[in-house]
Amino acid sequence: MSPFQLGAALVLLAGAVIAVSARDPRWILGGLVVCVGLATLVADPLPSVLAVAIRLVAALLGAELVLLAVRGVPVPTDGASIGPLTAALAGAAAVVVGYASSGVGSPAAGPPLATGVGLGLATIAIGPLLLGRDIVRIGSAMALLATAAELVRAGLAGTPGPLEQGVIALVTAGILGATAAIVASALHAGHDLAVSGGIVRETLFEAHPLGTPKRASSDPEARRKAPGRGPAARPRRDAAAHQLTLEERLRRARPAEEPAAVAGLPEPPEPPEPPE
Repeated sequence: MSPFQLGAALVLLAGAVIAVSARDPRWILGGLVVCVGLATLVADPLPSVLAVAIRLVAALLGAELVLLAVRGVPVPTDGASIGPLTAALAGAAAVVVGYASSGVGSPAAGPPLATGVGLGLATIAIGPLLLGRDIVRIGSAMALLATAAELVRAGLAGTPGPLEQGVIALVTAGILGATAAIVASALHAGHDLAVSGGIVRETLFEAHPLGTPKRASSDPEARRKAPGRGPAARPRRDAAAHQLTLEERLRRARPAEEPAAVAGLPEPPEPPEPPE
């Protein structure tokens, strides 16, 4: 392990921590560009200058698309929920584990530091990927996770070739481009960038026709004497019950003098007038 590789590894980890913990999107994308664009510098032997330039340009292009999409939003992100110190300590622990276990069971063709940094980036990206509540942070974590997989591959199988470097650059630009498209679509529709934790579902057909039932009493005797259907009055979920609920709603909405029209039956004929 050379001092250059050690310095590059520290820069990558610092960029990943900034990308997942910063609040300003410019800092998020800056740390992401540093981490994703310069990840090839940890490999041994070093790739060509053209490969490094391609990876850096792809990261800059994807970050610019995301920055254009969030332009005009005052505070698009809420920051990391676990804090930068926690992410840094978890990443450092993963680097130590990956460095110590690199090549266990089979000889590794790449440097152990690349495997350690890859596991460190994956550990840092897991938190925002699972607990993130905004689109920008989740997209950044996905780009970090793809870079982590590439670093683990470089540590186990050696430096990727030029074609593989180009494919990794396309994957990085595609992830960030998809993130920018989702952000632009959400803002154009009038939504914010927050990801809801629950599933929104329609409950119109599941509502009881008599309104919200009263809370059942804890006394069994009072619950037995209470009017209404009691515990049986629960939301109906089958299609026939839905239709019955709608008919009951219509029956209660119409005036009382039109029972035949509400029930869907033909109106009775009018009685004949008496002869003069």
